[in-house]
Amino acid sequence: MVLPIQHQIKVSFRGYPLSGTLKLPSKARGVVIIIQAAQKGRQFGDNKLLIEHLQKNYFGTFELDFKPQKTNSHYPEFNENYIMTSTLITATAYLQDLAVTKDLPIGFFGAGNGAEAVLRAATYLPQVNAVVTLGEINGFSREELALVKSPTLLLLENTEYEVFKNMIKLVDKLKKCPRKLELVTDSGDYPNSNENKVMITLETYEWFQKNMMSAVFHT
Repeated sequence: MVLPIQHQIKVSFRGYPLSGTLKLPSKARGVVIIIQAAQKGRQFGDNKLLIEHLQKNYFGTFELDFKPQKTNSHYPEFNENYIMTSTLITATAYLQDLAVTKDLPIGFFGAGNGAEAVLRAATYLPQVNAVVTLGEINGFSREELALVKSPTLLLLENTEYEVFKNMIKLVDKLKKCPRKLELVTDSGDYPNSNENKVMITLETYEWFQKNMMSAVFHT
């Protein structure tokens, strides 16, 4: 029996810096790597409810500490996404090398600019069992999206109709994996409530439960 584990990770793994919080409940069934960059009002700490729900249902979480770094002023978003993608790839290799997590299925959750990063990392890591993105995604070619094999849930929160239409086009290009697009919109009946966060948490958990556990049953 593996006891609950909570560690602040700050290491150099295979020459790459890696920092974050790894939480493993007893009898963990999988690990979700979480990365976020602030975008459109979302802030660090917005994933607290999701992490608590995953933990309660025996999923470990590895929340990466991502702080924007100095980047090329001509292509700041490209640089940030590249760094986030590299961090996700490093974190995945780290978990697959760690004795307590090496045999567990892995999922990705990315919010804000992290949404693009988890999808791009999935093009390099077909072994990732499930991906959930929260936020608008741009800048992918049809060829890149064809490389995504992991079941992918794309969530949009209170977005504009044009953004939703663009995301429908992107989903149509994800030909090689199970995929689903969901628009999460609060009812407006409960101002300042956590209604959106609850819906995002439940949709995300159900996706990981379905796809990460199917990977366990098929091994």
